[in-house]
Amino acid sequence: MNEAQEAAERALDRFKQIVVSSGTDEALRTLVRDVWAQNLDRYEPDELGDTPKALGLQCAENLRELAVRRQASDEREAPEHHWSIPDLTVSAPRSVLTLAIDHRRVVPMKVPISHGRLPRFDLFRDWEHESDVRNEMAKRNSAALGGFSTANLGQPMLLPQTYDLLAIHDFMLLWAGDPDSPLTAGYLAIPAKGPAPFAATASLWWDEIDGTRRGATRRSPDGPSFDEKGDASPSITLKPRPAMKGQA
Repeated sequence: MNEAQEAAERALDRFKQIVVSSGTDEALRTLVRDVWAQNLDRYEPDELGDTPKALGLQCAENLRELAVRRQASDEREAPEHHWSIPDLTVSAPRSVLTLAIDHRRVVPMKVPISHGRLPRFDLFRDWEHESDVRNEMAKRNSAALGGFSTANLGQPMLLPQTYDLLAIHDFMLLWAGDPDSPLTAGYLAIPAKGPAPFAATASLWWDEIDGTRRGATRRSPDGPSFDEKGDASPSITLKPRPAMKGQA
């Protein structure tokens, strides 16, 4: 492990301590599990033609909207779900859920469902093929690490350098859901440029088996995950229009 990689590991460990001590990890864990349980319960690939991509998109939309509500103590959210975390701000620039704490940004990303709850970090797509937000985060982190590329993971630097750990501002919350239950897992990661997607990763939570199951038993989602599949035509169901007063 070289100096830049060690700096990334230390920066991630320091930030994880802040996330845990503030209670942000538990707030995110509850939100993710709520969203995953509800969307998995209404996921109907056989009956409605739902796809893993549609499932992932729905989860992303719900996470963003509910996080904003819980932070704002919106009356549509139960009081016990309201967030009262000092120094935490929640916003959605460019419709991307963004949490800020201790001058650092956190953006969520769903782990491909084919990975289960144990991400295969080396199989994530190159950031050049991801959203501009994710690619920009990786560029900023590599710049903060002196132009670091993940091609140098595990390789010693020619000259030792020192790094400002506070210069790393961009983190990802990688969350994963079990295909057959509401159990989830969460990871913090530092995206960076290079053949490997991350300079450092750390486990944030892991739901224990509790026997809870929601909805009818169904076949697990097959095929490419949300992050691996291209665009698909939407499936639209029209609801009957309610009768107007005076009409039969």
